[in-house]
Amino acid sequence: MSKRICVIFSKYGSKRCLLFFFILCLATACTDKAVKESRIGEWTIYHFSNHTVSIDVVPLVGGRILQYRLGDHGFFFVNADQLGKLLPPATLGKVGAWGNQGGAKLWPAPQGWDGHNQWPGPPDPVLDGGAYTVLEKSDLSITLQSPDDKEYTGIRFTQKVSLDSTGSGISFDVVMKNISDQPIRWGIWSHVQLDASLSGSADFNHLHLLCPLNPDSRFEKGFDVIFGDKENPSYRITADSSKFEAEYLYKVGKVGIDSPGNWVATLNPKTGDVFVQKYAFVADAVYPENSSVEVWTNGIGRYHAFGQDMAGENDPTQNPYILESEILSPYASLKPNEEYHWSFRWFATNLGEGETRIWNCMEAGVIASEPKAIILAKNGGHLDIQLSGKFGVFYPGKLVAEVLNSKGKTLTEVVLKEDISPLHPVRLQNMDMKVPLEGAVLKLNILHPSLSARKTLALIPFER
Repeated sequence: MSKRICVIFSKYGSKRCLLFFFILCLATACTDKAVKESRIGEWTIYHFSNHTVSIDVVPLVGGRILQYRLGDHGFFFVNADQLGKLLPPATLGKVGAWGNQGGAKLWPAPQGWDGHNQWPGPPDPVLDGGAYTVLEKSDLSITLQSPDDKEYTGIRFTQKVSLDSTGSGISFDVVMKNISDQPIRWGIWSHVQLDASLSGSADFNHLHLLCPLNPDSRFEKGFDVIFGDKENPSYRITADSSKFEAEYLYKVGKVGIDSPGNWVATLNPKTGDVFVQKYAFVADAVYPENSSVEVWTNGIGRYHAFGQDMAGENDPTQNPYILESEILSPYASLKPNEEYHWSFRWFATNLGEGETRIWNCMEAGVIASEPKAIILAKNGGHLDIQLSGKFGVFYPGKLVAEVLNSKGKTLTEVVLKEDISPLHPVRLQNMDMKVPLEGAVLKLNILHPSLSARKTLALIPFER
């Protein structure tokens, strides 16, 4: 812990360090599954933990999740200058007055400045900067409600945030209600600011964000550049043409992707930590800006917003290292008093240092590269196979290989690892196995007493 505190001092200065130290101590002290409440300046912060992950919730500043941690690793950008502060209500809606406390929050979509069918924030005095009400809370969940946005969007958000009792999962159940006397049409925007700074350095950490491409994308390149340089080198398509990838290079820009894959993952190659948002893509729905996933990168460059040309300066103290992972719901057309419900999930895991790619995201975790089950020989009444793969898991427990035949029938099961965790990568390197002759596929599952059902990590067909 002392090393981390020194890094905080060098990066933020002594005054801001004390505030970060307070949050760090709270997270470290919370070893049971009881909600903790604390105050920093004018903020009341609720801290929830399940031993694997923890979150800090600040209702007074837009009901945001200020931080999400895997162990002691915090994923989100937190603005040290704004910690504990409430901006004067008169300034909350003024262009240039956005405090940007960081973290994750809900916004309406689409964003824009061309008419009343676009949300012209941030800043926003109600949905981004307003004080949310705590409706309910328990040891592992909290329900928040926004103020009524009567002046602009006509909506009210209600959000229940629930930590899983085991593992790294968090569920979000969101209700958007039309509180106006007119029909409205908005999407819901889950907006997460990830910290792209490099701990102990003035440099950035080259975060990698990946999500599946749509093979029938409406966009020529598979993605649409919304803000910034159309040829921004931060954006690319993976070599197998299956995924969009953004690498954080401190170049400003925003893209939209009509991704049907139900997941978007961000990987820190320096630490191996992975943040995942999961959602349910609706193929025949209309999405804001035709995108189910959007990505913003803070940095150097020019773009057009707020009806004017803007410039991102080369000054991390004023233009910090931030990558935004954003998922959007389909549009909802609501009559007065009607509601729209939308749900999504977060997960976290670790793939180990040096990884820059994610091959797939499954129910139980992420896969770094395509796993292999190679048949080495037919040996009497069984097959000798060799298994290789690298995974980051969302749940603790046993890793079990279920051997299936070509029709999907289970032939036998083998325990590969007795104790895996989201906190550590799972490596299967040239692992020798003996399986029945009829074996055709390995199904890797995670088993834990507190899980209602086994969770699938991978399906690996045998190869010769």
